[in-house]
Amino acid sequence: MKAMKCNSSSAILIMCPGCGRGHAFYTDYKDSPNGAVWAFNNDFEEPTFSPSMHITHTDPDTGERITSCHSFVREGMIEFLSDSTHKLSGQTVKLPEW
Repeated sequence: MKAMKCNSSSAILIMCPGCGRGHAFYTDYKDSPNGAVWAFNNDFEEPTFSPSMHITHTDPDTGERITSCHSFVREGMIEFLSDSTHKLSGQTVKLPEW
């Protein structure tokens, strides 16, 4: 399974091979910590989310941006946009299994 649902919310999780961390796509604004929501095709093997996701990781001590991950997830593939700051920037790869 490449995506999994959180039991207590509308969050759908994927493992990001660029960041090495999980990313949560919320499908209901009531559960989203910042009100952002995504459409989901309900396919946990070849998930598609819309629109793109842009995550910025910051240093907890300084608040300085450490990395940026901007991607589209379509049909089980993750397309990293060129403004991502990790090693997979500009590449499209398969989502890893959980």
